[in-house]
Amino acid sequence: MIRDEAIKSLCSVVEKRPSLVPEYVVPALHRLATKQDFFTARVSACALLPTAYRYAADDQKPALRKAYTALCADDTPMVRRAAAHKMRDFVAYLDKTDFLTDILVVYKNLSQEDTQDTIRVACVHTSLVIGGMLTVEENKQHTVSVIKEAAEDRSWRVRLTVAKIGRAHV
Repeated sequence: MIRDEAIKSLCSVVEKRPSLVPEYVVPALHRLATKQDFFTARVSACALLPTAYRYAADDQKPALRKAYTALCADDTPMVRRAAAHKMRDFVAYLDKTDFLTDILVVYKNLSQEDTQDTIRVACVHTSLVIGGMLTVEENKQHTVSVIKEAAEDRSWRVRLTVAKIGRAHV
């Protein structure tokens, strides 16, 4: 789709010129994330968020985490799905403290999404990134329950994802 290619191109430009992010990309992302008349703008914001967060100024990052949290709770299922699919990439750029404070609840809520198994699948993939970030005790507290629930999920896609990831990491 044209929108996806536009976001890929923008991310490619950002990778080459990260200095553009604080002044241009972050404000554009906020406009996209809060556009209520077209959900497609919010889907684009989800795709742009990990790259923008990576290069954003430190004082912009709390607002970006808040925008991500709002996108994960969006009323439109396609926006929640897009946010969940980018969670793994987004979490990779977070400090552990920021993750535990701002995103952990979002991760756990999405891992229990009722209507879309693709969101729960994305949470299984995100668990790998989170697992590398947290200590053994923190993982026991936060990620193990998500994986256990996914292994017993009603959707075969979610269970299959757990099995494939488990087999690949044994």
